Amino acid sequence: MYVCVCNAINLKKVQQAKAEGIRDAGKVFEMYGVESCCGQCINEMNNFLLNENVPTKTLIKVEGSNPSPVTNQTN
Repeated sequence: MYVCVCNAINLKKVQQAKAEGIRDAGKVFEMYGVESCCGQCINEMNNFLLNENVPTKTLIKVEGSNPSPVTNQTN
């Protein structure tokens, strides 16, 4: 699951950053050599980094618009 679509940061990358002690989305961006783009992922990423909650949303970037949150659905 992508947590940050703009920078192709998936949950595994965020988990790796968390395992290394990172607790801030900005530091995750630094770790992977990217910058925040639209900012829609920051709250969800910070929530995961500070808590045990797995992100419940991923973002879908549509050309020419703001990313739209999509709730994960399990069948």
